[in-house]
Amino acid sequence: MGGAVILPLFEQLGWDIDDTESVVRRFVTPAGAVDYALCHPAGIPRLLVKIGPLSTGRRGGRASGREAHPFHDLTLYALQLAISEDGREWRLHFPAGSERLDNREFARVDLVADETPGVAETLDTYANFFALRGGWAFRAAEAEYRRGAFPAYAPRAWRRTLAGSEVLDRFRAEMRDASGVSADADEAAAFIRRQAEALPWTPSPPDAAPFRRVAVGDKVWVYDSASGDLECYYPVAGDPDFERNEVTAESPLGRALLGAREGEVRETHLPDGTHWMVRIVLVSPRDRVRPPPRP
Repeated sequence: MGGAVILPLFEQLGWDIDDTESVVRRFVTPAGAVDYALCHPAGIPRLLVKIGPLSTGRRGGRASGREAHPFHDLTLYALQLAISEDGREWRLHFPAGSERLDNREFARVDLVADETPGVAETLDTYANFFALRGGWAFRAAEAEYRRGAFPAYAPRAWRRTLAGSEVLDRFRAEMRDASGVSADADEAAAFIRRQAEALPWTPSPPDAAPFRRVAVGDKVWVYDSASGDLECYYPVAGDPDFERNEVTAESPLGRALLGAREGEVRETHLPDGTHWMVRIVLVSPRDRVRPPPRP
């Protein structure tokens, strides 16, 4: 495929395909080159276009699984359009900004199988020259992506919220306002943990690819169903500080945790013969989020 298929469509969408500063071929981004960049004004990309093979995914929304994504490392703040090699399937992706998201798909059309009015409406909404120039396309894409992102990411964001010490401080303050005395820190922390544990576990978002694996230096929250506790561990390379729940990579605990993904169940036998089985709840760089207060 090539310009013979897509350029006439861009022309119908109001782009001057003869203006090499408006429709730029082989536009170079910080992550590499894309096939086309639709720019306005010159040099400012509004829509990046990459042509290539697209793996299959669920229609009508966000793609499934760890599918290859043409904008995997691209953080340039412009809408992104992936087109299959035969020019039939077009997928629109919201830019990542400062976050790394392997799949940001918010709209998809099949030029052959889909109804013509629907295809025309989608392309006109997100790829029309005037819509992109005026920022309407970006705002529409942001709203559409937000609708798909909220149910996928809300459970994980909520767990991060409950894991922060700010929640404990606010909860104790609210208890003080309600009862006249501040809640015991240990009792309040245990109550918050029970609320987190009562949340139904939902699969990771389809673009997680997957969420971060446990590595040395990370902070790892695990839920021990036997004790009902939410515990925090720190895999380290050197001598561990057991008072801070640090574990070495060579220890049974360390071997069980390293390489695990959020949502995954890991188990091992401890030196005393205890069978240890937990679910990985949250993985974070050590200096990013403080662990929940321990009882």
